[in-house]
Amino acid sequence: MKKIIIKDLSFGYFDTEIFRNFSLEIDEGETLTILGPNGSGKTTLLKLIQKIILPKSGDIIISGKNINDLSNKALSKSTSFVPQIHKQTFPYKVIDFVLMGRNPYISDYSTPKEEDIEIANKVLEEMGLYYLKDRPYTDISGGELRLVLIARGIVQNTEILLLDEPTAYLDFKNQLIVLETIKELKKKKKLTVIMTLHNPNEAYKYSDKILLIKKGEVASYGKPIDVINCENLKRVYSIDVEIVRYNGETIIYAKK
Repeated sequence: MKKIIIKDLSFGYFDTEIFRNFSLEIDEGETLTILGPNGSGKTTLLKLIQKIILPKSGDIIISGKNINDLSNKALSKSTSFVPQIHKQTFPYKVIDFVLMGRNPYISDYSTPKEEDIEIANKVLEEMGLYYLKDRPYTDISGGELRLVLIARGIVQNTEILLLDEPTAYLDFKNQLIVLETIKELKKKKKLTVIMTLHNPNEAYKYSDKILLIKKGEVASYGKPIDVINCENLKRVYSIDVEIVRYNGETIIYAKK
């Protein structure tokens, strides 16, 4: 079953065209990683799916419904978006920040109900973040903040989770923690996950499908073993790479 269908999508910023007649189908329950150089349209595609920005033409259909026919609140009950960059301003407690993910279910001028608080606490427990519950979210580490942002997306109780470079600015250990957490959440909650990454090694290991794009066009799309090869990566990144497979592991690195 197709969870997301993108048909003939066109979009651009001012005089710069990003997508032209772009089409894609994403299966329910899979993890899709979007790879490509800076400026290739990775983040833009996520924002179009979440209706943060609007296309010039084309359609995005989620679970049989065109998002043009959905209110922002209704769409937020189907998809949640975890941004790459989040500016920390007011020192909200972690629990209060995560509770913001329940906004689609809270009436205007109302406060979270006991049910919303229970959901937020449960997600923090499941993700091993409950110890941060009463800490100001401005005073936690980068890795913890990334997981708290994901927790805020999870409490929206959506079937689709969009993540923009979830490992950005993290050290090696925290990159692994975040990607393993996403993997476990996807399996436990039966999510469809769409994320952007820069590292083809991470994409290969943590994806069911990979979309390789360059200048808003599909360079390759399919299973990691079919997409991640020397020819495709050179065509998209303009560098020579070597791929080594050993004991079931795949390692991709750039040649000097």
